[in-house]
Amino acid sequence: MLGLDAMTPTSWRAPSGRNTTCHGTAANMFRPGDYRMLLCAEVSAEDFYVIHHEMGHIEYYMSYRDQPAIFQDGANSAFQEAVGDAVMFGVLAPQHLLRLRLVDDDEAFSPDTQIALLLQQALARLPQVPFGLLVDKWRWRALSGALRPPEYTAAWWALRSHYQGVSPPVPRAADDFDPAAKFHIPDNTPYVRYFLASFLQMQLFKAMCEAAVLGRVGPPARLSLPLHQCDIYGSKDAGKRLRAMMEMGSSRPWPAALEAVAGERGYSAGPLLQYYAPLHDWLARQVWRHRIPVGWDRD
Repeated sequence: MLGLDAMTPTSWRAPSGRNTTCHGTAANMFRPGDYRMLLCAEVSAEDFYVIHHEMGHIEYYMSYRDQPAIFQDGANSAFQEAVGDAVMFGVLAPQHLLRLRLVDDDEAFSPDTQIALLLQQALARLPQVPFGLLVDKWRWRALSGALRPPEYTAAWWALRSHYQGVSPPVPRAADDFDPAAKFHIPDNTPYVRYFLASFLQMQLFKAMCEAAVLGRVGPPARLSLPLHQCDIYGSKDAGKRLRAMMEMGSSRPWPAALEAVAGERGYSAGPLLQYYAPLHDWLARQVWRHRIPVGWDRD
C-alpha cells in the first residue's frame, strides 16, 4: 500500500516438479512480468520476514525494468538486501501489527510489549552486524594469501571471538575448516553487503517514515514519535521516495541513489541507534539493577 507495483502472477506460482530450494530466493527472469520467489514457507514470524525480504528484491527488479540491461541491478549489493527489510520495519510497528490483528489494543500500546518486540528484533538482527563484517574480513585475508591453509580455522575463531565474543564449543584443529560451514565461504559469495545493509535498511526506513509523517526528508525534519512506532502503511509519499531510488537501478553511483531517498550520501549508524534507543535504555536499567557483567575479554 505504498503505491509500489503489485507482485506479478509468476511471483506466487508454485514450481512444477519436486526439485526446488527451501532457501528464500527472488529471481528476475528478464522477461516482461516474470519475477519469481522460491521458498518453502510456513505460517511463522521468520517466514513472514523472509517473504517481505524477497518481495523487496522483486519490487527493486520491477522498478528498474526500463533501465538498459547493464543498469538493471541495485545501486550496490547492499541496496538489494536492504529494501525489503526497510519496509519490514514499518510492518513491525505496533500500530501496523494491530491493523493486521496480530496484537490486540492493550498489547499494541503496552510498553512491555514494545520492548519485547524490539528485543526480539535485536536478537534476530544485531548479531548479523559483526558477523557480516568478519565473514569477509576472513575471506579477503584467505584470498589475498595473508592466511595459509593451516591457519584458516584459527583465524576464523579469532575473528568470531573478537567481534562476537563467542568461542568454539570444543577444541578445533586445522583440518576442521569451520569457515566452510558458512555457505558464502565455499561459494565465494561476498558477504559484506549484509553488514552495510544493516545500516542502510534503517536509513531507508527512517527516510520513508519522515516522508510519511512530515512530508519531507532530512534536516530540519524531526519525528515526533519514536522511530520503532512509525507505521508507513498507505503512505504514497514514502513509496515515492523509495521508488525514486529503485528506478535508478545501477545507473547512478550509490551515494546518488541514497540521496534520492534519504537526503544523505553516506552510510550512517544514526538511524539504527535511534530505532533501538528505547531498548538500549531499558537494557541499561536492567544491567544496573541486577548488576549484570557486560562484555568479553578480547585477547
